[in-house]
Amino acid sequence: LKSRTILLSNFLIVHWKEPLPKTLDRLMDGYDVGMLNGDIEMAFTCAGIYLQHFYYCGLPLQSAVKDIREYCGQMKEYQQNKELRQAQPLWQTMLNLMGEASHPTILTGDAMDQDEFESGNIGVIVMTSYRMQLAYYFGDYELAETCMKTLRPQSGGFTAPYFQVARRFFFALISLGLARKESSAKQCKAYLKQAKADIEWIKERVAKGGINCLHKLMILEAELHSYTKQKDIRQLYDKAIMTANRNGFKQDNALANELAGVFCLESYDLYWATFYLERACWTYNQWGAFGKVNQLKVKYPDILDKDKGEGGNSSRGKLNLGRTSGASTGSNHLGRRRFSSKLSATHKSLSDSFRRLSISSAGSDV
Repeated sequence: LKSRTILLSNFLIVHWKEPLPKTLDRLMDGYDVGMLNGDIEMAFTCAGIYLQHFYYCGLPLQSAVKDIREYCGQMKEYQQNKELRQAQPLWQTMLNLMGEASHPTILTGDAMDQDEFESGNIGVIVMTSYRMQLAYYFGDYELAETCMKTLRPQSGGFTAPYFQVARRFFFALISLGLARKESSAKQCKAYLKQAKADIEWIKERVAKGGINCLHKLMILEAELHSYTKQKDIRQLYDKAIMTANRNGFKQDNALANELAGVFCLESYDLYWATFYLERACWTYNQWGAFGKVNQLKVKYPDILDKDKGEGGNSSRGKLNLGRTSGASTGSNHLGRRRFSSKLSATHKSLSDSFRRLSISSAGSDV
């Protein structure tokens, strides 16, 4: 019961009022309690949400991949196929962002095979959601729109989990990007209307105290206002960047820098475009998204040469982004516990003991 209570509170409630990283230790507690009490299904459900939140917190991908590989190994061992199929698309998404896949938007690699995965039922919507994110990150708007159309009918009812915030965020970003590329005034207006509805959805959550939504709202509002070409648009991006950084969302910090750089390029401001795009590369690199860094360097070769983007050495401007840190290789990151192989072995030993005791007791009752 305790494991289930921990899961429901941190999956559906806590993230609306407290920083998302605070759910991580609690979900680890849920995993521990579930394993120790023999509630294996609930233990791995807690582990799955822990991995999802770890990713959305913007913590280093290298650490996340190490954890998810261990958890997926356990899920196979305990035959928790439902949770395994929920976790595999996330694992492969991380690998794609890190540049460890043959194609950035196809979820085939060490974690899974997309073609084989699509033949099943469980986890296909989850896979579509992560493919939508990859499609946006790597500039495949056709695929992003296709995924978005598949996901929209699935996103109207059950809106309490944090992943729904992430989906709405990407819905709005994709619609704004499509509007920017659209030559038809009528279709452009339709995309903008769609984006405004998603932005309004997030704004309502912020108004009710959704602290993990604020920086996403600020990024979207900067993007929406960029259509007006007003003089203060860059300041809107700066506020979004600093808010994302202050709240620890490294991936959104990087994305906001990238979008600000693109806006400056479209405004023929090469000076600031270079600053923001270098910052984007540096922050994506800190997150561990080396595949994304390479994509930006290929897309903007005149701005991002091989010696830039790794350390963010641009002297342009004085935007204070605060402290940054790389991946953690220990049992915690930024004070938060992570997967422990030693603890996992203890869980398995206890579970095996309980199983033998149950069999023995059942035999004596006969």
